[in-house]
Amino acid sequence: TAVAAGLDAERAGDLASAAAGAAWLRLAGAQETVTAREQDSVSAFALLDIARSLVDAGTSPRIDYTRSENRAAAVRSQIAVARNERDRAQLDLARAVDLPTGTALVVAADAAIVSDTLPSSIDAAIALAKQHRVDFTAEQARLVAMQRSLSAIRSEFIPTLAASGYVQSSGGTGLNDLAGTWNIGVSASWSLFDGFRRERRVDEQQLRLDGERL
Repeated sequence: TAVAAGLDAERAGDLASAAAGAAWLRLAGAQETVTAREQDSVSAFALLDIARSLVDAGTSPRIDYTRSENRAAAVRSQIAVARNERDRAQLDLARAVDLPTGTALVVAADAAIVSDTLPSSIDAAIALAKQHRVDFTAEQARLVAMQRSLSAIRSEFIPTLAASGYVQSSGGTGLNDLAGTWNIGVSASWSLFDGFRRERRVDEQQLRLDGERL
């Protein structure tokens, strides 16, 4: 049971690190989205300047300038939304790694994630999970603990044997002058009937064991 509890603690650490990793990825994606929207705004406002020049020169109808103006306004709104998502992702990451919420966080744009252990099939994924998932190992440890508890309950039917003894000496000052009383006892105890409580405890533990196996 202690081993299972330690594995549960390790599992909690894995979940915390996975949450932090997911928050990091969301922040990286949000930063890239902000960069893309800012680049879109550069193009949109450049097209707006061109449309204004064409309208001023009389070579383009004013409706083209209005369309360009609407596109620029839409891009400006998209930038505001992207920056809001980036700030939210920064807040989530700071919370995931237990930093003050006002901490400015920026992830590297050239960060790469490479893994050579990704499974290529369902069977490989199952085998990899059984080898590395601590929650699965914790359940196995709990199963062993329940099996030992069941064995302990069944062992209560075994008779117990006890031995006791004492020696009491009195009189004299030397080893040869001692006078004493000796007592040695051996007892056996066998609980044959306890109102079927042990049988019911065995049944209860067996059900728990079956549930753990499932």
